[in-house]
Amino acid sequence: MNNNGLLLCQDCLPKISTHHSVQCTNCLAVVNFIEAEPNETPIIYYAEKCSHCNGTVEDEKHIVARYYPEAFI
Repeated sequence: MNNNGLLLCQDCLPKISTHHSVQCTNCLAVVNFIEAEPNETPIIYYAEKCSHCNGTVEDEKHIVARYYPEAFI
């Protein structure tokens, strides 16, 4: 478990600092990682639903970044 409360395997844990995460908005499962550029700060993108929540793999590809005035999440 990392600082964000995510339960990740040993292969995925190092990706948190070098990749953007894609999470399901319904169950908060991490469904994918997108490699970040060296000068980018990794952020979390959200998919409406994942294949575990009766969605499809195509649903997991439609991602949205959440923007708040004080943070880009």
